[in-house]
Amino acid sequence: MYRFEQGGFVPCTKIKKAKKHSILVDHLGTPTQMYDEEGLSTWYVELDSFGNLKLNKGDSKTECPFRYQGQYEDVETGLYYNRFRYYDPKDGGYISQDPIGLAGGNPTLYGYVHDISLWIDPFG
Repeated sequence: MYRFEQGGFVPCTKIKKAKKHSILVDHLGTPTQMYDEEGLSTWYVELDSFGNLKLNKGDSKTECPFRYQGQYEDVETGLYYNRFRYYDPKDGGYISQDPIGLAGGNPTLYGYVHDISLWIDPFG
């Protein structure tokens, strides 16, 4: 079970078998590290600019399945689920058009965000 920051999509705690793990995130809410109650590192990840796993240290690939804020990794497809559509980290874009069209602010309709160091798209 995961707990998220109030009113958002940023995971802050994982509870597994009555043990709590604190999740550390970067400035955009992307999970990067996890620590157990004793303060020992249990998971660490580095992502490239499209969100692909560059480095993953932990028990398994899905120790923490969250990627960019609002994204959940579907290990069977390799895609990241974003509530309204799927993101493909290999291409750096979504596999379907933005459901709100051009109102989403991206003229490609399949793009993630204009600047991944400043923007997020938690809904897809």
